[in-house]
Amino acid sequence: DLVVLLRRRETNRVEGRYSAAGVAFYIYCVLCVVGVVLGFLCFWIVPKFQKILSDFGVPVPSPTAKLLQFVDACSDHWMAIAVWTLVIAGGSGFLLLRRGGWGGVDWGIFSAIYPRLETPGVLRSLAQAVASRRPLNAALAGLELHHRRRHVRGRIRRVRDAFARGGDCFQQLSRNGLVNSHEAAALGSAERAGNLPWVLDGIADNIERRQQARVQVIIETVQPAVVIGLGLIIFSICIAMFVPLIRILGSAELW
Repeated sequence: DLVVLLRRRETNRVEGRYSAAGVAFYIYCVLCVVGVVLGFLCFWIVPKFQKILSDFGVPVPSPTAKLLQFVDACSDHWMAIAVWTLVIAGGSGFLLLRRGGWGGVDWGIFSAIYPRLETPGVLRSLAQAVASRRPLNAALAGLELHHRRRHVRGRIRRVRDAFARGGDCFQQLSRNGLVNSHEAAALGSAERAGNLPWVLDGIADNIERRQQARVQVIIETVQPAVVIGLGLIIFSICIAMFVPLIRILGSAELW
């Protein structure tokens, strides 16, 4: 079952329109290009631009003054900016290489906020236990001891304690945020009908598909948002640089 699951995940990753690694590489490349362009403007064009404004005696508009202040600040701290850029880019690359890519990164902080990220693994573990005719209490005890996330172990502990006191296992999973009320009702019906392992696996697959769909939506939203944001930055720089030039060209007194 684990081999089939991993093969399906790899197929979805390869056939998917976007991947997290691809989008991260795209954003990094765009930022590098924009950084090179801005560096060229700041260290080569802007000094000449300042000299032109000074020679013509043109009052500096507010957007241009803010751009010049930003360029001066970057020029004063260029070494710190370069060091932090190398630290962030190099550290991220080293982390990914050391852990074998995005799959090796610990995303526990996200599952602590949204525990349903861990739900498919929990349901599949319960499905294997039920299929091998182990009681749910023993399966919950195993998850409480061996699950990789501490916050999930705490939730499973509360579920097991309530279940030992006579509560419904799946309703307790719902109260602890691992399944919703509809899924808990479906699991209760499946337990009474005798097909609980199949339903546990089916709900786990369904949750994973919905999570993958949400990730694709986020990725497809982030990509144009980055382009639009960088476009606005470039537009602001163009406005700040060309407004004084237009004023110079349109002023008859300066000629």
